[in-house]
Amino acid sequence: MSPQASFFSRFGDIWQTGKVEIVDDLFPSDVKYHLAPFPDMDRDGLKQFIAGFHQAFPDFALTIHEETTDGDTTTTRWSCTGTFTAESALVPVAPTGQKTDASGGHFIHWRDGRAVEVWHHGDWLGWLQRCGVVPSLQVRAARERIVREHIDAENRHDPDATVATFSRAKASYDIPAFGEAGQVPDHDAVRELFVGMFSVFPDFHIVSGPLRHGDDHVAVEVRLSGTQHADWAGIPSTGRSFDTRVAALYDFEGEELVRENVYLDFGEIARQLTGT
Repeated sequence: MSPQASFFSRFGDIWQTGKVEIVDDLFPSDVKYHLAPFPDMDRDGLKQFIAGFHQAFPDFALTIHEETTDGDTTTTRWSCTGTFTAESALVPVAPTGQKTDASGGHFIHWRDGRAVEVWHHGDWLGWLQRCGVVPSLQVRAARERIVREHIDAENRHDPDATVATFSRAKASYDIPAFGEAGQVPDHDAVRELFVGMFSVFPDFHIVSGPLRHGDDHVAVEVRLSGTQHADWAGIPSTGRSFDTRVAALYDFEGEELVRENVYLDFGEIARQLTGT
């Protein structure tokens, strides 16, 4: 029997059992294993990858649907299922307990009876989305749209439109630099916050940087600027301007914005406004 005949069945068993030592029997040490979006792996890298994968998805099951061999190339079409039940080095987030599935294929190139190069094609992003690790593209797009609408409403100095970007059920702000005064608990208080900011700083403006998505939040670094036209936060009206970097973290429940956390250096803003 040729080495190609039983190869993928043995290789699939490694993914299902986590017995990565068998990889040494199947591949040379300098095998080139391609699996986007990850860097190319040699044999040791592949063993580490499979170990981390099996730890995260210990019930992983693989079904082989079709195999063909043409000269020195073997092609396999497969589907698989699994449940994200444990954190691992490969998937370093809390397990969701959700099931997932995917389909894909392997192209294996042979030389002198050894598998020397492998192209592994699978829906890694979809796999993570379906097990709840990565928000779906639809959710990501909705969150990004809301954050951009929120920032646009702030730049238009429209407190009602700004508040309208929050969930109808809840809205809050947390500005740790202001202590208890920075705890803004509901829609009315959020609106009052913006009415005050737009009054004190009539040229209030935000320049947004790239948006970064997490499991339940969107993070963005912005440049915040404005010219003081009234007393604010214990600082008498000076007519001076400030321009500073601020980190904003927008918390979401599904596709709904429920809280904005603003991290700023109040001391730096005060120094610019007072000229000290």
